[in-house]
Amino acid sequence: MYPHTTKYPLLFQIFFTLNHMPKIYLVRHGESTKNFPIQIESCTMKSASKYPLTEKGENDAKKEAEKFQNFFDVIITSPFLRAKQTAQQFLKTSPNSNFREDINLKDLDVGIFDDKLLVDSDYYRNNELKNKPEEKFGGGENLFDVETRMRKVFDDAQKKYPNKNILLVSHGSPCEVLSDSVTGKKLTYWDSCFPHTKAILL
Repeated sequence: MYPHTTKYPLLFQIFFTLNHMPKIYLVRHGESTKNFPIQIESCTMKSASKYPLTEKGENDAKKEAEKFQNFFDVIITSPFLRAKQTAQQFLKTSPNSNFREDINLKDLDVGIFDDKLLVDSDYYRNNELKNKPEEKFGGGENLFDVETRMRKVFDDAQKKYPNKNILLVSHGSPCEVLSDSVTGKKLTYWDSCFPHTKAILL
């Protein structure tokens, strides 16, 4: 028993919890061929298989991963190709980490806009979905759907991996949603997307 734990049980509980909470980092995949030279939506395993990282995306992921040498205990990634290729760069610098895929980290399901030009889905987003997080995007998901599955990964990781350094590798919109959810912000579509290959502590 630690000193003073019987006299100040609540303070001890708070101290113990804070010192055993995992550190969870979030990173969006590197630039892929769906982002450059033209921007395309890709929210299914089928369409995602066509869009690997660009050379720039590969290099950016490598540079970011090199900042975290032997740091991550757990790496959980979206199964989409661009995310897995990004996660593999972090696995190279944390080779002893527990590495796995989780479909809950996949990109926002944009329904009928999958594998279509981003300019079309952007027009729909800006004109039909503005301040409407409950609306299904093109018949796919709404932001609350995304929040539910992203929070499941986040909350499960907190419980399963106490006192560990964890990396979640996902996509623009899901990263935005989880970041807002964890910080207690209202869910909304961002004016500018979550940055590529910047590991951010939640």
